[in-house]
This record gives sequence, C-alpha cells and structure tokens, in this order.
Amino acid sequence: MPTPTIYSFTVQDAKGVKATALTYVAYDAATETVGALLGNAAVFGGLVDAISGGVLIDGRVIIDIARDPGWKATPVAGSNVEQTGLFDFNQNNSKYVAAVDIPALLESTLVGGRIDLANTDIAAFITNLTQASGIGGSTTVFNNSKYLNATRSLRDALVTFRKHKRALDRVSFETP
Repeated sequence: MPTPTIYSFTVQDAKGVKATALTYVAYDAATETVGALLGNAAVFGGLVDAISGGVLIDGRVIIDIARDPGWKATPVAGSNVEQTGLFDFNQNNSKYVAAVDIPALLESTLVGGRIDLANTDIAAFITNLTQASGIGGSTTVFNNSKYLNATRSLRDALVTFRKHKRALDRVSFETP
C-alpha cells in the first residue's frame, strides 16, 4: 500500500505551546513538480493560518518548508493550541471519517461555542479540502485520508480540546 504525502505545520499558541496541523495528499511526481507541491502546501498553510489563532512556525512536505511571510508573525493574544477545530470529512471507499485537527482555533470562527461553517475562512478551508480542483486550485493534488482516499464532503466540525500537558508545564514552570 502506498504511503501518502503529508502536509504538516507546527502551530504555536500565545503560551509557546506547539501542536501539529496536518493532512494527507496523493502526490505523483510524474505530474506535479516539487516546486508546485511546496506552493500547494503553502496554500494549505494559509488556510490553516486563517482559522487558527496560533502562529504557524514551520511546515513539512516530507522535507521542511519555509513559513510563508503572508501568515501572521505572532500568535493571536490568548490563543491556545489545546482548543482545536476538528473537521471530519467523508472519504471515498470508506465509511470512516478522515479528520483534520486545527490547533488554536480562532475565537472569531466560533458562534455560540460552535464552529461557524458560514465563516469565510472556515468555508474556504473546507472547500479547498473537498473540491474537485484540489487544494489551492491544483489539478493534480487533492486532499486525502491517510489511506489515500479522496475526501468528498464535510461530515461534521466541532470544537475539541487536546491536552499538551508537558509543553504547558514547560512554559508555566517557575522556580523561586
């Protein structure tokens, strides 16, 4: 079974705690250049940056990629990587969801404590992960589950909390 390519970004919140936002994509080096793949990953990073209160400090597509200068330079005050936006997508050839978890979800993307699916940035994020034209308008790179099944549609989105106890202990540890 093939191993999918992973777009992965490290998100750091206002406390300095880090978490990862990632998604799996199918990548055929015969039809997409590495330069185009990195540009495509940068679009995914922009989508994550638009809906996360944390700062994206680095990214990877098997190899490290540079942070896009268009993304925010510092975390939004009060952002917390433990508050995540969990987006579950229906996938081809499976009854199970393909989840994408966004750390430090922006408070401005919530209405009544729930993810506002009508929010422009949230809608752009979902559309790019489910549209036939692929992430960033690519015609060859599409969002997939870790089993390389294409994501078809959003099943649900919810606010979740993922503990980062060790990292929180490091940023809150004090000595007399």
